[in-house]
Amino acid sequence: MLTWPQQDLAKKALESLDLLVMHDVELSTTSRVASYIIPTKLQLEIPAISQLEEQVSTLHPGYGWAEPYAAYHRAVLNPPEGSTILDAWQIYYR
Repeated sequence: MLTWPQQDLAKKALESLDLLVMHDVELSTTSRVASYIIPTKLQLEIPAISQLEEQVSTLHPGYGWAEPYAAYHRAVLNPPEGSTILDAWQIYYR
């Protein structure tokens, strides 16, 4: 909500919704007006690859890396035992 122009109108519009569901890892300004907040895994709880950053240079010259190198890292931490936290993409897939 903070990145939109005329934040007062954006807040009023979001508050007028019948249902606003978000996924977030902290109570952001937009989360404060949401009906439901679905927690998602944090950055260190998901594996990551460098493919997206490498492909940026094909779409936008001057960004990304000139030579791809294919980096991958495993998740460093596991979510708490017994939690039902999902990856953000799993929410949309379901």
